[in-house]
Order: sequence, then structure tokens, then C-alpha cells
Amino acid sequence: MIDIDNSNLFFKIFRNKFLRNQIFKHLRKFNICPRLVKYNSIKRFKECKFKGYLSNVYYNFKGFEYLPNSVKFLKLGDNFWTSNLFILELNKLKNFLPQSLTHLELSNSFSRYSKLNGRSFIPESVTKLNIGDGFNRIIRSDDIPLTLKSLKIGKTFKNSLNLIDCKNLENLEFVEESHFNNIFNNDSNNLPQNLKYLKFGNLYTMEIKNVELNLPKTLTYLSFGSGFNSPINLQSLINLKSLTFESNYKCKFSVGSLPSSLTYLSINGYEKDFEIGVLPSNLQTLIIKSYTITTKQKFEIGVLPSSITNFTFNNHYNTLHPFQSGVLPSSLTSLDLSYYEHPIDNLILPSSLTYLELPNKEESNKSCILLKLFSNLINLKSLVWNCKDKIPPNILPKSLSQFKIINIKYYHKFELDTFPSSLLSLLINSHNCHGFEDGILPQSLKKLELVSHLFKTQFQLNSIPKNLEILSLSYTSYHYGFKKNELPTTLKHLSLPEYYSHFIDCDLPNLESLYIGKRSVDTKLRNIASEIEDISFINLFE
Repeated sequence: MIDIDNSNLFFKIFRNKFLRNQIFKHLRKFNICPRLVKYNSIKRFKECKFKGYLSNVYYNFKGFEYLPNSVKFLKLGDNFWTSNLFILELNKLKNFLPQSLTHLELSNSFSRYSKLNGRSFIPESVTKLNIGDGFNRIIRSDDIPLTLKSLKIGKTFKNSLNLIDCKNLENLEFVEESHFNNIFNNDSNNLPQNLKYLKFGNLYTMEIKNVELNLPKTLTYLSFGSGFNSPINLQSLINLKSLTFESNYKCKFSVGSLPSSLTYLSINGYEKDFEIGVLPSNLQTLIIKSYTITTKQKFEIGVLPSSITNFTFNNHYNTLHPFQSGVLPSSLTSLDLSYYEHPIDNLILPSSLTYLELPNKEESNKSCILLKLFSNLINLKSLVWNCKDKIPPNILPKSLSQFKIINIKYYHKFELDTFPSSLLSLLINSHNCHGFEDGILPQSLKKLELVSHLFKTQFQLNSIPKNLEILSLSYTSYHYGFKKNELPTTLKHLSLPEYYSHFIDCDLPNLESLYIGKRSVDTKLRNIASEIEDISFINLFE
């Protein structure tokens, strides 16, 4: 093979101003193609000059217009189904769908079709199918393309379902409002043997008496909606990794009812105490949430297995007994105690913690308690401040890299040495209207995000860290212009309020994205006054 050096040819093309502009023009169109484009009229679709760039299309008009092979995601809207006699035109429909298609969504009006019969018109390239809310016909294995891996079914479907022969189907999901409640009316298995992901809707209430027969052993993810409240033994699901009960699950777990393979367990509304040995020895994440008044839960020493790394107790009614020393295992790295009502003592918190969310109770966040607490947490990297107490200087751990203030009633002014020199990311979501004096923000900071409509104080000169890469002011009332070269040259992502209307006279060679409110703006446009036209995907293709 002869090696040819094409570098000279490349530079000849690239140095040509016209050709270079054409290259960048098409690259810009290509880069924004993943965003969904909706067409409600055949006229507008025909006028599109760059169909070859389309990858995600919402097709919502009458007719079978040619779709390019670049299309991977396609949603057929209500106007398409109501306008076409698709029962008589299945051949047209089959030829209409491009072979490049991988994701197909059928809107609510698809329910007019007498049956799914997907193999008649869906290309074999499709691996993901979403059926709209109006469909309520029987779904059998013969209706599903052999290549399908994921199936999502809308809310009004409550008919029989038999997918035993769908050998490639791995994901089955019913939407949250799904009426489906009859999958286990008999003593047979209706689900494919390779199914890995199964999610029920909120109206599924039926007890699964024979889990070994009704649920495939290949399941790794299982989720029940808020309506499910029946006892269940999942020991036979030897591959199950994730189990979720969305709400109001009141049945007590017994020893052996949860498979040893389980690593993630999330329960909403659970009010029973766990016995020792109930939680599997491989469990890594335990989340207990509730928004209703329940009995006080108590965790004895030994209940939480030594494998636990993430523990969240989020109950708005503080229904938890105080932790004894030794309850929390030394393996714990993430702990969320947002609604823990008892005083914190460093004896109950393991030094292995890297993430901690503090309670919002004032008595748990006194300076003397926090100083003692943080002195033990030598590995802490991320901290969430959930109370309205002032953060004293020199109290935050020196190891901290991420810090969030999420109590909207935090009104205090920040002092020198409030934030450690190791800090990389800072989020302030409060009604704090104070600015930052020079030296308050550490020079190590890479990301600064302010979320408060009351924040409108102008940044002081040199108050913005010189190494900052991300600055987000989208949800503030900040309306000042930035002084010449006030923004650091390291900035990569900048988000400003919706009505920001100043000229940015700064050299930002590394800027990759610029947002005004929710609008994405070309980073080459320096004057971003509010009257500028929104640069959106649809505008570029008109």
C-alpha cells in the first residue's frame, strides 16, 4: 500500500475561506441533530433542505413522505394515525419506515388499529418500541419484532399480555399511570425468559404468589408502583440487583425474602423495623422515604450489613429513633440524614464517609457539635448544608471538594475562610442576596452555581476565581454587565439569566456553551442582548 501525505491538500481546502465556512456550517447542523424536530405539516417537511441530517423526528401529519436513513428515533403523532387508512396501507407503512430506525414511538391514536401486528410494518432494525396511552389490544409474541429489546406500554392498556417467545426482549415498562393489573391471572409464565428490567405502574395491585414461575430468573431490576401492597418472596430471583417500592408498601420483610444478589433497595412508606438478617449481605444502597406519619423506626446494631455504602433516611415526619454507636457500619461512604431530628454525635458517624447531608434541625448544627463532627470525618468530599444556621469560618473539613447550601432561609453573609481551599464545586440554593467579596471564594473553585432570584449583587473585582470553568447564574436576578476581562479565560460553560442584555467584553477562548435562560446561544456571538433571535434546531432547518 502506498502512503500518501494529504496534509497539503487538507490545508489548501481549510485555508479556503468559502470551503472552511461550508465545513463549519454543516458541522453545526450535524452537531445539533440529536434534538427532536416536530413536523405538523407536509409543507414544512418538504421545505426542509437538510433532511439528511435528521436523526430524531416527530412526524405528525398525513401522508407517507420519504424519511432519510439518518433517522434513528421516530414518533408517529396523532395526526398521522387519524389521517391514514393504515389497515389498508400496511405495505406503504412498512416501506415508509427507514431501515436505520432504532426507536419507534406510536402515539395515542394508534389505538384505532385493531391489533398491534408489529411484524407487518416495523423494521427489524427497531430495538425500542413505545406504545401510546390509547392502546388496549391483546399483545402476543407474534406482534413484536424479533429484534425488539425494549417495550414501553401506555396507561390504558389492561388487556392480556403474552411475550414468552420474545427471546430478545430485555426491558418491559408500564408507565406510571398504567391500568395494567392482570399479568398473573393464571399459573403460567407470560414473560420472556431473558427479561432483565421490569417496571409496573401505580395501579398494579395483584399478588404474585408464585414468583419462581411468574417472574424470570434473569431479572436484574424490578420496580412496583404505589398501588402494590402484597407480601412477596423474591428469593428465587438470583440475579436481582435493584428493587424499588414506589409508595405505601406496608408488608414486613422476613428473613430470606430478599435475594442475596440484591445491591439496591428503595422503599417509600415503609414503617416496619428490619430484623437482623433481613437485608442481604451484598446490599450496598438502602433508601427509605416517606411523606406520611408512621411509627418510629429503630435500627438495631447488626441490621445494616457491612456491605452498605449508601444510606438515605428521608422521612418528613422524623419517625426515627436515635442511632446508637455501631449501628452505621464502617463501610458507609454516603449518608443522607435530611430529616434526622436527634443531636448528632461523631461517635455514630463512621470516618469512611465521603458524602454527608446534614439535618435541617437547628439543634443538630451548633458550631461546637459540627467542629467535633467534622474533625472525625477526614475523608469527607461532599457536604450538603440543609439548615439555616450560619457557617462559621474554618469549620468545614479541609478535604471537602463539593459543597451545597440548599436551605432557602440561609441569609447569612459569607466571611473569609468560610470555604476551604480544597473546594472545587459550590452550589448555593437559598434566598441569600449577598455577594462575594474579594477572597471569599477559593481560587481552587472550578464550578459556581447560584440559584436564587434574590441574588442580584454585582461581583466585586477579582472576586471570581481565576480557574473557574463553570458559572451558572440562570436562576438569579443578576443583571450587571461583566467588566473587561473580568471573566476568567478558563471558563468553559456560562449560564446567564433569561433577560440578561449586556455585551460580554471578555476573551473566552475555551468557552464551549453559552445559555441565556434556557436558550443555547452560539458562543461566537458576543453581543447577546435579549432581542437576539433564539438559535434553535428548528430555525436552522427552515
